[in-house]
Amino acid sequence: AEHVRGVITALRSLLVEIYPPNLEEEGLGSALADMVAGLPSKGITPRLDVAVPAGELRPHTTGLIYRTAQELVRNTLRHSGASAITIQVATVGNRVRLTVEDDGRGFDPRTIHRAQADGHVGLRGLGDLVAEAGGTLEVESAPGKGTMVTVEVPK
Repeated sequence: AEHVRGVITALRSLLVEIYPPNLEEEGLGSALADMVAGLPSKGITPRLDVAVPAGELRPHTTGLIYRTAQELVRNTLRHSGASAITIQVATVGNRVRLTVEDDGRGFDPRTIHRAQADGHVGLRGLGDLVAEAGGTLEVESAPGKGTMVTVEVPK
């Protein structure tokens, strides 16, 4: 019974991480602000600009943008050595655009397939989710030049 309670607690924590309660109640901007609040203690200065009013996006789209930003921030923490990250969310016509840019070490985007072969499937998984939603994911990076990922999906 103790083990089951521990598993249930871990599952609840995971669900809150995937779709935090304040995402629906307070909106994407608040949830993203909470997500990046701990970055300064990890040596990364965040800049957040969310120009999408609460309630403008469908719940599925809001969740997708949040999860995408979350994975991109994780990638920055794990791989980039960045000192700053900028997250921007804005509407462009009938679409929403998420841009996450860091000043880290960057990489050659042509080598993504090698990382996938080594078990790193984060960007590919994101690309699949975004494509299923009718959107696009673009990666711009170069060694020593940081990384910028832009995602656009229908609102």
